[in-house]
Amino acid sequence: WLTSTILHGFHEGDELPLGNVTSHPLANLVLDDIDRLIKEEMHARKYVRFLDNGWVVGKFTHWLRRVQSRVSRKMRAIGLTMKSNWQIYPVESRGIKVLGYRVFHKYILLVTKTKKRLQKYLGEAIERMKRGEDPTQLDLGRYHSYCGVLKYCNSWRLSKSTTRLFERLWKARTWMQSPQHRTRAPSSS
Repeated sequence: WLTSTILHGFHEGDELPLGNVTSHPLANLVLDDIDRLIKEEMHARKYVRFLDNGWVVGKFTHWLRRVQSRVSRKMRAIGLTMKSNWQIYPVESRGIKVLGYRVFHKYILLVTKTKKRLQKYLGEAIERMKRGEDPTQLDLGRYHSYCGVLKYCNSWRLSKSTTRLFERLWKARTWMQSPQHRTRAPSSS
């Protein structure tokens, strides 16, 4: 009853809203058989699924094609279809795009779109701070957000030119505005 109420409780013709609080539990419920097929029957050692996106990593193309075939058949049996853009490709050269990152065997990078957005927004804020302006609340929010994003990937060079530069300028600016700046030098960090 509850699931039916949630699924059919929207206006006629509307789909469930993206990010609905029920999306994750319902995906887990519906796709549990697929997960079991991949992990237990096909013995996939490296398998990840987030909502309706799944990644199986393996060494042999013929085994990956067999997994795809079995998963496709299982999905048809429960009334679902696999997206037409599924792919088998070498992870070493392209990485796996997942949740805004490109995951490789030994390292993780930020996807290019997010990297360019970070460089644009923080670059603009840094330029304004160099001209003597204070950062806005939006700039500070973006700074904190990108610090959180960069924490989970290999981003030393990127953070050096963006978030760490922003932080140094912000600390210098707040120190210069404080009454103590005439009596002692700021600590170097």
